[in-house]
Amino acid sequence: MAVKWTQKQKQVIDSRNRSLLVSAAAGSGKTAVLVERIICMISEGEHPLNIDQLLVMTFTSAAAAEMRERIGAAVEKRLREDPMNEHLWLQAALIPQAQIMTIDSFCLNLIRNHYNRLDIDPAFRIGDEGELTLLKGDVMEELLEECYQEGKEEFLQFAEQFGAGKSDRAMEDVILQAWQFSQSHPWPGEWIDGCRRQLEREAEGNLDESPWMEFLLRDAALQMGELAEQIRDALEVCREENGPRVYEPMLEQDIVRLEAVKKAAESGRFQEMHKALGKLSFDRLAAARSKEIDPEKKEYVSGCRTRVKKAAEKCRDSYGFQNPEEAVQAIAGTQTVIRVLLDMAERFDQAYREAKRERNVLDFNDLEHLALEVLLEEVHQEHGDMDGQQKKGAWEISRQPSAAAEELRSQYEEILVDEYQDSNLVQETLIGSISRERIGHPNVFMVGDVKQSIYRFRLARPELFMEKYASYTREESPRQMIELQQNFRSRDTVLHFINDIFYQIMTENLGGIRYTEETALYPGASFAPAEGMAGIPSRLLFADTGAAALKQLDEDAMDYTARELEAKMIAGEIRRLTDEKGGLLVWDKEMESYRRARLGDMVILLRSMTGWSEVMVSVLMNEGIPARAQTRTGYFSTTEVETVLSLLSVIDNPMQDIPLAAVLRSPIVGMSDDEMAWMMAAYKKNAKKGQDRGVYGAWKLWEEEAQGGKVSGQAVDGQETEKQLLVGAAEIPEAQARSIWEKLEYFQAMLADFRTEARYLPIHELLYYVYRRRLL
Repeated sequence: MAVKWTQKQKQVIDSRNRSLLVSAAAGSGKTAVLVERIICMISEGEHPLNIDQLLVMTFTSAAAAEMRERIGAAVEKRLREDPMNEHLWLQAALIPQAQIMTIDSFCLNLIRNHYNRLDIDPAFRIGDEGELTLLKGDVMEELLEECYQEGKEEFLQFAEQFGAGKSDRAMEDVILQAWQFSQSHPWPGEWIDGCRRQLEREAEGNLDESPWMEFLLRDAALQMGELAEQIRDALEVCREENGPRVYEPMLEQDIVRLEAVKKAAESGRFQEMHKALGKLSFDRLAAARSKEIDPEKKEYVSGCRTRVKKAAEKCRDSYGFQNPEEAVQAIAGTQTVIRVLLDMAERFDQAYREAKRERNVLDFNDLEHLALEVLLEEVHQEHGDMDGQQKKGAWEISRQPSAAAEELRSQYEEILVDEYQDSNLVQETLIGSISRERIGHPNVFMVGDVKQSIYRFRLARPELFMEKYASYTREESPRQMIELQQNFRSRDTVLHFINDIFYQIMTENLGGIRYTEETALYPGASFAPAEGMAGIPSRLLFADTGAAALKQLDEDAMDYTARELEAKMIAGEIRRLTDEKGGLLVWDKEMESYRRARLGDMVILLRSMTGWSEVMVSVLMNEGIPARAQTRTGYFSTTEVETVLSLLSVIDNPMQDIPLAAVLRSPIVGMSDDEMAWMMAAYKKNAKKGQDRGVYGAWKLWEEEAQGGKVSGQAVDGQETEKQLLVGAAEIPEAQARSIWEKLEYFQAMLADFRTEARYLPIHELLYYVYRRRLL
């Protein structure tokens, strides 16, 4: 069955010979559209491309593998329809070698193919994250020790400013942050030099030209604009029937004052904004005593105005507490420590590079920057003075594409970039160096959604997306933008719920884009009508976990933590949705019909897995709902790993109660709870001064008494009681006692064997021995 593409999707698939930015909303079918575009490019037209003429960059290796698989399946489908097409057979053969990869993989391939242009050993390897973290720590420790030994006044002032307590951790963190930020720029050293030059200009009083001041003014303008919009919304409520019209004059005056600050900030001059912020004030709201006023509307307007007032005053206190002259003096006072910070970031980079070179290791930052060295060559040009005369010794560094970049530019007819909203400046420079943009033939296809940009903490630059979003035309042109808004994944009830939330909270200041009708989600999927609970409205469930609410619960519920109560509430909702009689109906694509929701249809999304996932899984399992959580942490807290760690502890020192008890109770030895209890009971009845204590003491007592217990038994009412064995001073049921002795004897032999091997085997080989010789 052929896919029915929308007009916008068809436009994305068919557009050629241009740079195209696709703003694809969630569930808009962007991957399917991207695959179809590639298939059309390699199978249609008079001169279809070969797939190795395309470079497809994805954000993750999993996405690259999925893309390759989808393209392969689509080519196979075309071949079934046209089995005599030799070009398609060639594409099927080329797909395994197609350039569908992450940008890190692209850089790695580039470096391996052109290592002769770089000062690196071709046998390099990519360092493990843990290894590199430890290496950074060692390099930082050596660097700080060296600086302390030098004892320069500037560094000591820097240490005093950024150090905290007896540790250098705070100082290390700020140096690493500055270094990490520099790595997100194509040429980190030049970025640091640029920061030094900027410091000099700011010391001269040129605040308005500094990038951070431009950001500050832009941010203030955005804040004032957003606050003015909120006041306008409140003003509309005032003018409604039964609205608090008495507030109208004050709100109108608020808008005037907020707009004045916004206009001053947009002027690009800090002096003007400082004056406007100094005049910013809010009149007291008039009394609204009329009984005709709707109390809810009154409360909404006054609450909105209070929030706006607090936000505006916070902006005034943050940005207007110093005049320009005072700001210049304050910046001049920080110059020394900022210069030292830049120097430390540069010295750390040099030392870290040297440490990696000694180990022949690279990290992912190295891959991107070394790839840039392959693709771009430095050109030193002597520039002149204002009259055009050359100044001796005045050089300007520029870069031009290398022969390798020119080769790739001629090879790739188009470069396709997925998740473009998460690109950074380094990746943008890489793409620009191999595209045909510079020769007047734009050929970069970019798809993403700035509303889904979540990697700014990894120094992604969503503003790159936004710059093109604002500058590219909506009409056909060499640089065009197409918006895919229809969602084919969710029902209209879900989309309306999402839209209602983001219309209110997503602004340009918060998310980089204002959520409007142009950027909202619209239903694109159609669902067959159903009799029953299908397509239900979204529900918002609250678990009141405040102290007062918890006190009102019954005794059983009071034993639960706030997180456990929330998990139990979710468990109840899952049972409601999966009820066999009245549960939720979901559409099954394979069955092409509705069926009742199953547990496997449910997923719980958490803001953070830490501290939540274990509680959630535990509560759900106790409620009879099978559940699992995927986390990067918690490996060492799993039962299997903790058991082996306990065994290693016992091999090292068996006189540790908790590890020893864990091993005895584990499947390795297999003692039951009753057997553990009898073993300890016999020990406690036989307690002697000076003997070993705890579980180890109990084990040793049973070892001494092994097979030496006396059988005792007596008749009660003519019936013989269960036979007992005397272990020390305690009588233990014979069956239990012999089982305990048997398991302890096995444990004794096993532990002796392991402790013998541990004397000369390294830890990893000992682990292999444990698994292979005893546990498997």
